[in-house]
Amino acid sequence: MLAMSSYQWFAGFHTLAAVLWVGGGLMLVIYLLAAERANDPAGLTTAVARVGAIGSKVFGTSSLVALGFGIALVESGSAWSYGDFVVVWGLVAFALSSVIGGGFLGPESGRLAKLLAERPPDDPEALRRARRILVASRVDVTILVGTVFVMAAKPFL
Repeated sequence: MLAMSSYQWFAGFHTLAAVLWVGGGLMLVIYLLAAERANDPAGLTTAVARVGAIGSKVFGTSSLVALGFGIALVESGSAWSYGDFVVVWGLVAFALSSVIGGGFLGPESGRLAKLLAERPPDDPEALRRARRILVASRVDVTILVGTVFVMAAKPFL
């Protein structure tokens, strides 16, 4: 039998969800950067559309699981409270990433997919949308990687 406390279970699942969320996002941004550097506009728009389909299914779920278990960690009576820097940072990062992902990346990926159903992948409007998605994805993953650093280093404790 596993002799783990609820705190350890919450921390484990919080970490697993964060790894999927941040690591998956970082890998997809690296993939998109490679597609951009290949200097193939049709390849870039197609790659962004594929990533959008993956992201909409994976990142919302993993971010909510990370948030839920993060809240459980604070509520479990651990040493963490909602006023601690790392907790505040995590909540702000979650909010920012949710706005970027749910407010822009998801809808814009959907618009790109619809556009690609009507036009070729090298269409200038499709390429413009793909590049906007790539910029927003870079910002999002920068926030998330910074959050991993803050969670690991725990500055200001």
